[in-house]
Amino acid sequence: MLSLRTVHASRLTNRVLSAASVSSALSVSPVSLASPASPALRSQAALLTTVPRHTLRCYSTSPETTSKMAARRPQRTPAIPAPSASVVVISPDNEVLLLHRVQTAGSFSSAHVFPGGNLSRFHEGELVPFVDSPARHVDGEAYRLAAIRETFEESGVLLAKRADGTESHSLLQLHPDDISRGRLAVANEQVRFEEWLGEVGGVPDLENLIPFTRWLTPPNLARRYTTQMYLYMMPLADHDSPPPYVPTADNTEVMAAEFAPAAEWVDRAQRNEVILFPPQMYLLSLLAPFLASTPGPVDQETLSTERRRLAELVRDGRAPDEDARTFVPWADRVISPQMAGRIHTADGQDRTVMVLDSPGPELRGKRGGDSYRTIVLSNMPPGPPRDIEVRRRSEVLPLLREKEKL
Repeated sequence: MLSLRTVHASRLTNRVLSAASVSSALSVSPVSLASPASPALRSQAALLTTVPRHTLRCYSTSPETTSKMAARRPQRTPAIPAPSASVVVISPDNEVLLLHRVQTAGSFSSAHVFPGGNLSRFHEGELVPFVDSPARHVDGEAYRLAAIRETFEESGVLLAKRADGTESHSLLQLHPDDISRGRLAVANEQVRFEEWLGEVGGVPDLENLIPFTRWLTPPNLARRYTTQMYLYMMPLADHDSPPPYVPTADNTEVMAAEFAPAAEWVDRAQRNEVILFPPQMYLLSLLAPFLASTPGPVDQETLSTERRRLAELVRDGRAPDEDARTFVPWADRVISPQMAGRIHTADGQDRTVMVLDSPGPELRGKRGGDSYRTIVLSNMPPGPPRDIEVRRRSEVLPLLREKEKL
């Protein structure tokens, strides 16, 4: 995302990829979606949400009180969310790529984010859905193309295969000079991404993008997005494979690009060493129990096992006590964080609780969101999130209501 571009509505020719393509996306390693997750696996998935960093002790503001206060405020029409896409790129060593955005970036300044950005009329053209189209808020070809293009622009990692179909189990490899020239040309809209990719003998690897939640910016913020999130597992390396892409910053909106274990990113955020916004913290907390917990070389069998377990999360990621009746599949889950109130921790901090069960005003009345987890953090925008963590809803919400019982 060397430059953010406003996407204008255009004639809809959006083609939504089939569910079969999602399954094939896991073929980068021996992975099966055939069986549901085991109880033990679900227990691991809940690990980071059941072991609290802070002891919560008392109530400050309930959701009901917050709603009454909001009802008394003048209501304004929410900004139209711009369509965008983002990718959780998993390396051949099962580490996760995050980009450190510059302090002057228009969005998420100084934060660590997944690569991604806005859909572009120049690059995605007529595939971009109308503002009022149902396709605006679902996975589709325009979102997939933008996800791969923006990852390339921001990090130099090219999620593409050879156009002739050979070497189908590895990524297209290009000379670093070709990558550098291509990044600049695509980012500056000197050539359409797919056109440039065709010139170098490649096609975007759309099929191996796995839909993994969508996020709608809360309606009270001036700048809003409808962001389709994806997982992408880079092929596992072998002795005959060329070196994988090394991510590099674009030095425009990104100052650094780094692969690290998901658990390490979570720990660094909880120590306030890096800034993670709710979508990044939520997804990294989900992935941390399944992927490499320590940096460094890991044998192929271990990496393959981790990916199979991750496939079970994609298939059925319910925690042990999560209600199957309210569980929304990850590909269909749309989350628009909403402030529920504030609580006090045992160390004297005031902390904000954000619930995740709403899909946002554009999708009001539709099933979506996460009714099992919450986000707890020390402060709200415009400041960056601090002391952020993912907690079980059942642990946190009773504390918000405690005072009303007195």
